[in-house]
Amino acid sequence: MASNTDLLEALKTAKVKREKALEPGATSDKKVCKARVDVVITITRTQYTDDATLGTFDARRVGDSAAAVTGGTLEQKHGSFDLGKGNGVKAYPVSAGTYKGLMRGEPGNTTTSKNNAVASPYSRHAVEVLAVPNFGDVLLHIGTVPHDTEGCILLGGATQVTETPIKQGKKVVGTESHGRITAGTTRQKNWDLLDFIYKVKKENDDEMPRITVIIKDP
Repeated sequence: MASNTDLLEALKTAKVKREKALEPGATSDKKVCKARVDVVITITRTQYTDDATLGTFDARRVGDSAAAVTGGTLEQKHGSFDLGKGNGVKAYPVSAGTYKGLMRGEPGNTTTSKNNAVASPYSRHAVEVLAVPNFGDVLLHIGTVPHDTEGCILLGGATQVTETPIKQGKKVVGTESHGRITAGTTRQKNWDLLDFIYKVKKENDDEMPRITVIIKDP
């Protein structure tokens, strides 16, 4: 019959084997299961102009107190209208909410021409926002003005607002506000976001992180 000492030694040996199976090379007093790292992207709308919806974005690891990437956003103006592209009347911008994200361009997921101009190795990659009510193929991609988007969200540096006078004859009867993303910033910001997500993928032993996209109204 085994003694208590023999039983304790057998239990210790089994514990070490379990830990090494989870993490080869791990010592019995050092641990074990690597925590998964996921990503959250938050779009915060801040202003409606006459032709656009402006906001900010930040991307971070879930649980981090500071963002890894930040910038500005631009979407279609607020309201229901027909863009004349065969989709009929729709309510813009897309509904606020919490959505799952998908990395387009990953093996098994189609690439997108929306980010053709993003530098290698992320050209034709983009985050897709899934299951958006009344919209499909909603992407985070490059662009600077409302003409560059239908229901998608444009990413770049700081946003800008300009005022244009409305005239009747020679008389100024009002102004229109126009929003845009600062020129020369959109390709780099999209690259920065994609590079961040792929860095997190490496932290996950080359497994793509789960991506959550949160869209907030003003």
